[in-house]
Amino acid sequence: MNNEIDKLVCRKYNRALLSTGAASGGGSALKNPDRARSVFVYVAVLATVFLVACGPAVSAATYGSADPSLPGERVYQAVWRSVLCVGESGECIGTAWVIEPGLAVTAQHVIGKRRTVNVYSAFAGPFPATVAASDAGQDIAVIAFDKNILNVPPVQTRSLDLLSEMGATLYGIGYGGCEIKASGGVGAPLVRSGTFSQMPNLGAPLGFNIKTQVPGVPGDSGGPLVDGRGNVVGMFRSKDMDGVYYYAVTVERIRDILPRAKVASAIP
Repeated sequence: MNNEIDKLVCRKYNRALLSTGAASGGGSALKNPDRARSVFVYVAVLATVFLVACGPAVSAATYGSADPSLPGERVYQAVWRSVLCVGESGECIGTAWVIEPGLAVTAQHVIGKRRTVNVYSAFAGPFPATVAASDAGQDIAVIAFDKNILNVPPVQTRSLDLLSEMGATLYGIGYGGCEIKASGGVGAPLVRSGTFSQMPNLGAPLGFNIKTQVPGVPGDSGGPLVDGRGNVVGMFRSKDMDGVYYYAVTVERIRDILPRAKVASAIP
């Protein structure tokens, strides 16, 4: 809308206010109820236009990214190749995901006191992975593996915004409930979806966690929590006492531990 049209709309808006007495303290429109109602509707429409034409411009960035969300199947396709099974005794005891070539993230409680674990993917396995860094308080572990054995693209990560994204659909991808075949294969991971509900502060040492209604089962711990554009925003950690909500560590916490893992695994 150009400046001349903007000015015209604003002048009509002001004249409509005057005709109702809103700007002068009285007016004939109030003496005729039918006319008052019609003028009110007219003013309401012009007021809406006024907010656009006369008010400050609002960019898409004010309310978060303008990038459209992907269909659920495309969200899955963006991530699943980089999701791994942490296996033991013929079953997936947890899930991990590749954050950088040769490095994967999982939950520390999945690893426990182990220094080496067996890892499986839809393409290879089992192959060994060594714990490069861990933080029991945050429930984060980073494991290192030979990237020549498994050459898959690392996931993309980003931070969730509480104010603009609460209520958005999130996806959990993991190997919960999956068994390891006699051949060593595990197939593709499973996907579930739910709502981003809150980001409460759980106190030290956990801090802020993503609270979501994305359901999880044993074996999903450590798996990626993914937004509608295929970016990993957190890592599954636990569920609440009632099993209604699930908690995920934010990517910010994971990024904090990543430099230690790179040093320990001698990855530049």
